[in-house]
Amino acid sequence: MKTLRRYVFLEILGPFFLGLLVFSFVLITRATGKPLELLVQKNVTLQEVLLIFIYLLPGVLTFSIPMAVLLGILICFGRLSADSEITAMRSSGVAVKDLLLPVITFSSIAFLVALSNSTCWEPKVNYRFKLMKNNIALRSISTEVRPRVFEEQFSNQVLYLQDVTADKSRWNGVFLADIANKDKLEITLARTGYLISYPSERKLQLHLSQGAVHSVVNKSPEVYRLTTFDQTDIPRRYPAYKNL
Repeated sequence: MKTLRRYVFLEILGPFFLGLLVFSFVLITRATGKPLELLVQKNVTLQEVLLIFIYLLPGVLTFSIPMAVLLGILICFGRLSADSEITAMRSSGVAVKDLLLPVITFSSIAFLVALSNSTCWEPKVNYRFKLMKNNIALRSISTEVRPRVFEEQFSNQVLYLQDVTADKSRWNGVFLADIANKDKLEITLARTGYLISYPSERKLQLHLSQGAVHSVVNKSPEVYRLTTFDQTDIPRRYPAYKNL
């Protein structure tokens, strides 16, 4: 009887792995649409490209494992029925429970694997995936700022660029309005500038050259301050990304 149960178990195992491979491939190609946008970002390493597909795998397995189990059971008993092996087993006195036991055992193992994947592995991987997307976006933020467009993705700040270089690493004609303090409006104008990112420290720093800071106090509108600079560094807050 053990030989018969092992035989049915192995008959399910083969189609299961084939179905798992096919279903996972189909699902992961549909799930990589939005994450693949990261591949066109600047400074994306080969290791990060591979990690994108690895991080998507747990979410895909949540759906592909049950589908592969069902496919394996259907193909197994479909073949046994087509070859009249089930009829021969029943004629030899094999009970239905003896045929169902390997099915229940296989389904229980697949259930435990899927449960541990969805409750343990998938949340941890999703968290790491989000951190990696934040780091990629932080490194390539300077390439996302468009010229001649008022950018409001920085908290309480409005950035406007007259022009950018071909590689988008340096800006020309920088206009920066700080509206965090409504009682003290501050506008910074600079001839050139660029953004420095520190992903490990999760910091941004704006480096400006040949410019001036204009500030007005609302409570005293007659007070107008002008401060010129040759070089200056301004710490910036994280941009408010909605897709991360």
